[in-house]
Amino acid sequence: MPGLWVAAVVLCLLRSNLQALQVGDRAPTFALPRLSGPDVFLRDFCGRELRDPAVRPRVVVLDFWATWCAPCQKSLPAIRETVARFDSTRVVLLIVSEDDAKTQSRVASMLLPLAGNEYCALDTYRWVMRDRYGLPAIPRTFVISPRGNIVALLGSHDNTAALSGELTGAIGRAFSE
Repeated sequence: MPGLWVAAVVLCLLRSNLQALQVGDRAPTFALPRLSGPDVFLRDFCGRELRDPAVRPRVVVLDFWATWCAPCQKSLPAIRETVARFDSTRVVLLIVSEDDAKTQSRVASMLLPLAGNEYCALDTYRWVMRDRYGLPAIPRTFVISPRGNIVALLGSHDNTAALSGELTGAIGRAFSE
C-alpha cells in the first residue's frame, strides 16, 4: 500500500503544478459574492466576452488577500495607492478575501470604504484561489490585461516602494498588450 500512497501524493503535486498559472495565460473567469453589493464577475471588467459589451475593458489588478495575513496587510495599502493613481475607467482593483464568515466583519472594517475603482469579493471556500488560480498561499497579485491575459504575477514584498514600481510597470505592460 505505500506505493499507492506515494502515487496519490505525486498525482496531487502534478495536479497543483498543472493548475499554476503563468504570465501569458488567460485569466480564469469567476463570479464571487461582493463584500457589499451584488456579485462581482471578472467578465465585468476584462476579457474577450464582457457581460456588458458597452463597457470598456480595463486592466484588472487582482489581489488575493486575508485579514489574518501580515504580509497582505503590509502590501495592500501600496497596491491600493498605486492603482488609485490610474484612471478608474482604465484600471480596477479587485481584492479577493479568503476570510471566513467569522472574520468578514474584519474585512469590512479594514477595507471600507472602497474607492471608485476598487471591489472586494469574498472567496471563503478558496475555490477561486485554489481551484481556478492554483495558489497554495497568499498574498498573490495578478495583473490582467483588458483582453483577459495575465501580464504579471506579484508575490509578497517587504519593500512597498519596489512593489509599487513593479505594479506600475505591469499595468503599463497590460495597456500595451
